[in-house]
Amino acid sequence: GIAPLSLPTSFIGSIALGIAIDDTMHFLVAYQAQKNLGHDAKQAARHCIQNVGRPIVLTSIMLVVGFSMILISGFATLQEFGILTAFTMAVCLVTDLLLLPAMLVRLDR
Repeated sequence: GIAPLSLPTSFIGSIALGIAIDDTMHFLVAYQAQKNLGHDAKQAARHCIQNVGRPIVLTSIMLVVGFSMILISGFATLQEFGILTAFTMAVCLVTDLLLLPAMLVRLDR
């Protein structure tokens, strides 16, 4: 694994997911706004990917790079924080742009 499960790494997961969920919420709010305008799920998801996707990608890349810079620290716990947080941000980016729209379209009733 990347890091052993411990009290510091469990806090890291909570912090990283808390930061990453922000992009998901932006996507969902934009999706709901498009649905309220009368667009179907595919149109709403496509609109969100085109209009909200770019800011999500940019902020996620900045966060991954920023947290990756912590790897130069000599403190092992801080290095774990940096790598785990950067990894979580990258996974959440992929999930927000691939899995979330697919789930929204598939689960639309």
